[in-house]
Amino acid sequence: MNWFSRIRQINFYIYKKRNMTTIELKGKLLHQISKIDDPDFFAALKLFLDLKMEHKIYQTSEAQRLVVEEGLNQFKNGEGISDVEFDGKMQKWLNEK
Repeated sequence: MNWFSRIRQINFYIYKKRNMTTIELKGKLLHQISKIDDPDFFAALKLFLDLKMEHKIYQTSEAQRLVVEEGLNQFKNGEGISDVEFDGKMQKWLNEK
């Protein structure tokens, strides 16, 4: 599981289980973010926030478009797996390391 998926999962859990208000959730996120020193995380977070604030359509490169198209074709051909199955495989792989 990549860091973005893990963060999304943790934040969803916090919000869902504790039913935080928006203000409480913002405070919790700011606290968590203040402890992070990963430049890649901040670059991705900035991109996400910029897209959210600007309401712009994200322009993909040709390589990105081809990867998405390949994934869609795999899905149409029944070659995909569920989130639950993927998480199980990922957890098994992580435990082997």
